[in-house]
Amino acid sequence: MATPPEQDIDGGKQRGIFRRQDEVDEVLEELRELIPDYLRKRDTLRQIVAYVAAKREHMEPDEASAARILGNASQAERI
Repeated sequence: MATPPEQDIDGGKQRGIFRRQDEVDEVLEELRELIPDYLRKRDTLRQIVAYVAAKREHMEPDEASAARILGNASQAERI
C-alpha cells in the first residue's frame, strides 16, 4: 500500500535511503546536519523511529524494517 501523496512530504526519497543498509552512516550524517542540536534530540528521534516501525509493520514491512535499522544505527552511533 503506497503512502497517500498528501502524506508523502519528501516524494518517498527518505524511505529509499533508509532501505539501503550500506548507507546508514550517510543517513545518520545527513540527520546530524538537518536536525539542530542532534545529540540532544537523538532519544526523541529513536522514539519517533520506533513509532514508525510499529505503525508500518503490517502495511509496509520494508518501511518498518528500514525504521528499525535507522533506530539501531542511531542507538549504536558513537559520537
